[in-house]
Amino acid sequence: MRLGDLELYILIAGRWKADGGLMFGVVPKVVWEKQKPADGNNMIDCACVGLIARVNGKVIVCETGIGTKLSEKRARQVVLREPEGLLHSLKRVGIRPDEVDAVITTHLHWDHAGGLTRLEGGCLELTFEWGCGGSAWGPGTSRRRAHAGQPGHRAAVGRAGVRRDR
Repeated sequence: MRLGDLELYILIAGRWKADGGLMFGVVPKVVWEKQKPADGNNMIDCACVGLIARVNGKVIVCETGIGTKLSEKRARQVVLREPEGLLHSLKRVGIRPDEVDAVITTHLHWDHAGGLTRLEGGCLELTFEWGCGGSAWGPGTSRRRAHAGQPGHRAAVGRAGVRRDR
């Protein structure tokens, strides 16, 4: 969609399933099931929906989805599909991750911000080339890679989204 100089693209950054009762809480099932039918296990289909915006030569991504870091067991529990949906959506509109200028997440839950980082060869990597000093990763690690189990990798993601070096 185009609005003047602003281009907007809806992105699907992953699909998964959640327990309907968990998602709708105190709302009776007879009310929500009409709009969101549950399967035999009371699971409903969910999607990580975000937005790509281009304006004044800048690319902004809002929401990153789940990403690729879930354990095999957890991915099965939530019936995870399309964990790389964010990168596929970017590619579909001709944007490389290194062309993204800013990423916005509404909050830091796993299904909204999990795609900020990804596992690559057993190491945790930032999905986008943010300006993040090596000290954020800890001694002896590069600014782009850290072992997935290394303490402090969550803090690095928090610092990484503040600014970007060009």
